[in-house]
Amino acid sequence: MPNVTELLAEMDYGPAPESVAAAQDWIAAAGRLGGAGAPVALVSPATGAAWAEVGLADAGEIAAALTRARAAQPGWAGRADADRAEALRRAALALGAQSRLLTELETLGTGRALREIARVDLPAAEAALLAAARHAEAGAPLAPRGAICATLAPAAPLLSLVETLAETLAAGETLVALCPPEAAPAALALAQTLENAGLPEGALTVLPVAAAPVCPADAQLSPPEGAARPALIVLADADLDAAVEGVARAVWSGLGQLPTAFGRVLVAEAVAEALTARLARRLATLRLGDPLDGTTDLGPLRSAEALEALQSALEAAVAAGAALIEAEAPTLPAGAYARPALLTGVAPANRAFGRPLLGPVATLTTFRTPDEAVDLANNLAEGRAVSIWSESLTTVLDLATRVAARQVFINEIGLVGLAAEEASPPETADKALRAALAAAEKAASWSALSGAERAARLRGFGPAPLAEAPSGAAAIPAKGRMEIDLRAPFGVVALEAASLDQALAAVALGNRVIWASEAPEAREAAARLPAGVLTLLPAGTPSLGAPGIAACLRLAPGLAGGALARALTRARRITLPFGA
Repeated sequence: MPNVTELLAEMDYGPAPESVAAAQDWIAAAGRLGGAGAPVALVSPATGAAWAEVGLADAGEIAAALTRARAAQPGWAGRADADRAEALRRAALALGAQSRLLTELETLGTGRALREIARVDLPAAEAALLAAARHAEAGAPLAPRGAICATLAPAAPLLSLVETLAETLAAGETLVALCPPEAAPAALALAQTLENAGLPEGALTVLPVAAAPVCPADAQLSPPEGAARPALIVLADADLDAAVEGVARAVWSGLGQLPTAFGRVLVAEAVAEALTARLARRLATLRLGDPLDGTTDLGPLRSAEALEALQSALEAAVAAGAALIEAEAPTLPAGAYARPALLTGVAPANRAFGRPLLGPVATLTTFRTPDEAVDLANNLAEGRAVSIWSESLTTVLDLATRVAARQVFINEIGLVGLAAEEASPPETADKALRAALAAAEKAASWSALSGAERAARLRGFGPAPLAEAPSGAAAIPAKGRMEIDLRAPFGVVALEAASLDQALAAVALGNRVIWASEAPEAREAAARLPAGVLTLLPAGTPSLGAPGIAACLRLAPGLAGGALARALTRARRITLPFGA
């Protein structure tokens, strides 16, 4: 007769699917969903069964929605900061109250595990709205851009929508969000929830669209998916067991389809073999299955097309020299399921290193020295975030100041919060703008000067209180973690709206400035500064976005002092647990 230990070893999970009654009731009551176009049947990536229909919006509906959003934006921006903050807090409470409905709809549409959405995405979405409320209450340092058009990440429409919405509403802007059909029910339910909570009409519009939606150039945000894929760096002295759990949460949670998934793991050669062995053992513990089952770790990818694309990318990576390690799972369930996997030996020349895999796959690339790790991370050129794992605080803080990332996490994973304040400029430029950018690039030595040297060059322009760039660090304790903000010049900054004092402040902080101004005092200042430090373009230039411009800013009138310094420098946040 087997003993208790043997019985426990033989036990397995039984099915425990959760009800989707709330989602079914909402769909039945909502009637027609989406735009006026022909309805599209939504098919569950887990079962292949149709569960809803959504009408697609066309270009005319997008234009009409932007017109309504533009009409609503001045009234929203004109509210007192405290009023906008209170509206965002009410939105966070309403989201929490409808969390069950929203979780069910997103699980049905995307195939992600219900448990993960409920435990990770919804709390993160609430936190983003509350952070936006604090941001609004403090007063946005940048002038509102107007009505914004953005596309949502298909794999996480709720979190993608809330994070984008939080940023835009806090800045006094309104939002038209475009989403793929399968993400539409969850996004539309969220929009309805927020409108019932008091969000003004026109502040948020959600439209389901076909593939490759197009936003008007004057109201566009960069698409979230593929825009920035973070890297995870494991140094030789890291706690490997903790790093394995970090990889499990960062890569395999969300099936690696989220824009914030840490798909690339850079590991020191000395511990690469040990880390690989631990990751392979961890793979075997992950449970694939029904995303509505409370015991499921990984559901299916969001579509059969996503699965086919992942399989093709894996084949190409292996052909280029990588080795594939997959979980030894039983026969996969019917649906768009992919086994969690590791790709080891991924060289920088391998396409899998430079282009993220949208699936539950971690790529492992080795390095010999911390300097090489920094070079590899920076060469990814997608620096939203980096997570560094090491037992040496001195080492990680040194690396944290050298990686080109807006957020650096030390021995932990997490990407909740508002995006950086700079706007992502569209990649278009006319001849004059390209010439201005070329002149600014030749003046790169200006950024290398010390604050005191720049201040000396600016004497005669009047007081330059911001000549010393804020380079210190401020520690802010919050819920068991320490956050350190480091600031540095952007590099080349385009100013669409600014005063002379603000433009000179940008220069004093080490930026090279391209400014749309024809004012006589602007011409005089540009003539007195070294060539390329302050370059002028005609007032009213329609777009100052171009590749090579680090930030395109619209500064609020009267903005000065520390708030101006924060707007004119790139914030880089380092987060580490207490006691590290």
